[in-house]
Parts: sequence; C-alpha cells; structure tokens
Amino acid sequence: MVATIPVGSSPAGVVVTPDGASVYVALTMTPTVAVVNTTTNTVTTTVNVGAGPFGVAVSPNGAAVYATIFASDAVVRIATATNTTAGVIPVGDGPMGIAVSPDGTRAYVANSNGNSVAVIDLVSDSLTDVVPVGVGPEAVLVSPDGSVVYVANTDDMTVSVIDAATKAVTSTFFAGLSPRGLAYGPCPADLVGAPDDPTPDPTPVVGPAYTG
Repeated sequence: MVATIPVGSSPAGVVVTPDGASVYVALTMTPTVAVVNTTTNTVTTTVNVGAGPFGVAVSPNGAAVYATIFASDAVVRIATATNTTAGVIPVGDGPMGIAVSPDGTRAYVANSNGNSVAVIDLVSDSLTDVVPVGVGPEAVLVSPDGSVVYVANTDDMTVSVIDAATKAVTSTFFAGLSPRGLAYGPCPADLVGAPDDPTPDPTPVVGPAYTG
C-alpha cells in the first residue's frame, strides 16, 4: 500500500483520467463526486451531482467524466477542466455501472432496477436506445475495439453480451453468484464462462466486486 486517501462517505465508482493526474470517486451516501490529485494524494474539490452517485467513467480525451445518479435515474456530465456539472441525461430506473466506448461517442449504463442498458449518444448527450438484459444489471464493460458490451446481471447470476452495432443481446452466460464487476485481463475464455467466445486475450473477467 502506497497511501490511504480519505475521500468521504461510501465511495463506490472510481475512475482515473487518461493523463493519470486525477481520480474521480462517486460518494454514494452524499450528493458528490470527489476529485483526487494523484501527485499530492489529496482531495482537491468535490462536485455536487445529486443524491446517490454510483458509477463513474471518463471520456477517452479526458474532457468529461460521467456519473450515474441512482436516485434521479440520470447521468451527469462533469467538465473536468472546471470540475462543474455540464449536463444531465435521463437514462432509466436505478443506473449504476457506466462505460464509455473507446471512440468516445457512446456511453452504456446499467439500469439495475430497469433490467436494461441505456445507450447514450455523447455527441448530443441524449438517450438513443434501451436494451433489455438480465435481472439487476450493475456493471458494464466495452470491449477494446468497441464492438461488444458486457453486462453483469447481479440478481440472475449471468452476463449479457450486446452487439454494439445492432444494440441487441447476442448471448447470455452463467457467471456465478452475484456478479458485480467486469474487467479485461489475460484469462482464458473457458475460465469466465464464455465457451463460445473465440476471441483471444484479453478476455472479460467477471468478479463479485463492483469495478465500474
């Protein structure tokens, strides 16, 4: 352990900016997202986003951070240059995890109470599609090439696989008890319950801990 940084009550989603200079932390029991300076390992400011922030994701160019707001069924855009809110996008019931596509044009939001994934056009900051998935989705992950979206459905122990082009679920596989986290790593496909996935490493790794 290098350092422990006090940030506030009930931290949930965490994201690091592409330049590594800042970390944004959603504080679920407050209406704020904390901003940490990685040089000093201190909180430099907090951004008021509304009650119940949960997941956070950053745009590839680092200009915006997107926070899901569970209590208001929305996503708030934070302008990182000023650390102020710059837009609110309604997405669906109980948004939790969020991921941004590699090209920065879309965001995908797991609506845990709506059993769906909201697709946001980040150019217009508008909701374009809602994709039905499993029960209680909490985490979402976009493949490195942006072609596939994985969704951890906590309540029915599955992962939904969405084709990003068609915005349709192409397969669902069993993931084990209460999957809440998704990440890419050097793990054989048969270890993550996706025997029909021929994609070489990196492959999605499913875990019980929330990661985004």
